[in-house]
Amino acid sequence: MIEDNCAITSCIIDDNVHIGSKSVIKEGSQLERGCVIAPNSYVPSGSRIPEYTIWAGSPVRFVSKMSEEEIRDRQKELDTADK
Repeated sequence: MIEDNCAITSCIIDDNVHIGSKSVIKEGSQLERGCVIAPNSYVPSGSRIPEYTIWAGSPVRFVSKMSEEEIRDRQKELDTADK
């Protein structure tokens, strides 16, 4: 999900990524499956955001890795949204 007012240029965004509103994702960045970028965050050029991790800030900094329970809950939400 990409929220409102984001600026995204020439990057790779995998499945189930959540980008908070007013975030900026610069060229050459890779956002891996299931990661979360908090609102108002800045992802510099060439950054790699690992799967199922949470990042925030300007520039983004690692906040936490999702627990197995959080990953399962996230998958259930996405499966429900697809129906």
